[in-house]
Amino acid sequence: MKKLFLISAITISAFSFSQQAELFKIRKYRIGNLEDKVKETSGLSLMNGKLYTFNDSGNSPELFELDKSTGQIIGTIQINAKNKDWEALTNDGKNFYIGDFGNNSGTRKDLEI
Repeated sequence: MKKLFLISAITISAFSFSQQAELFKIRKYRIGNLEDKVKETSGLSLMNGKLYTFNDSGNSPELFELDKSTGQIIGTIQINAKNKDWEALTNDGKNFYIGDFGNNSGTRKDLEI
């Protein structure tokens, strides 16, 4: 009886979780290709209906405004900071905040936002 209960419980759980997984499936859609100038995008942020990104470490310190329908660059904002290893981008509706805290080797001490 215990074996039957255990097998039944496992079977019911397996079917329940597989149905729940369907509810949370993320669908991906390609809306366009990023231009070659966006070599290694590492952060993405939506501010005032506009989409922004930047390149990862060693690239120019600039944000690219992207067309949300095509992914094409429609504007560039120069940032007065060095891009040591930018990893994250967010905003508060007025200002951007760039996380310069890439630290693959675990030796950086100058992490900053």
